[in-house]
Amino acid sequence: MKGLGKSYTNMGVKSLSNAELIAVIIRTGYGEDTAIDLANRILSMDNSGISYLSHATVEELTSIRGIGNCKAAQIIAAIELGKRISRYGGEDKIKVDSPMVLAQLLMEEMRYLNKEHFKIAILDTKKTRL
Repeated sequence: MKGLGKSYTNMGVKSLSNAELIAVIIRTGYGEDTAIDLANRILSMDNSGISYLSHATVEELTSIRGIGNCKAAQIIAAIELGKRISRYGGEDKIKVDSPMVLAQLLMEEMRYLNKEHFKIAILDTKKTRL
């Protein structure tokens, strides 16, 4: 993580790779493995790469040597924060005058679901969500 801090401060967080971002979250390695080594193992768990983390479980993450409950919880919490931030906005006052508008409002929330879910949108007479 020593070199990572320098890269981050010079070029900003956008310059970090996915593995480096995960390494920042988990902070430390395990034995001979660095935090970036562990992050690369996490990313290689599934062919979908970083998007795999959107539905990863503590059990799946802790199956990697060096990832315990604490590191798994840190990763899952960071992913959940990202999901909440992407859903956050002023959508309460948006006029829902077409199915596409409603789909856009719900897309971030439902994008990572593994199975079909049923949602109901209740609108007032001005076509805004209640």
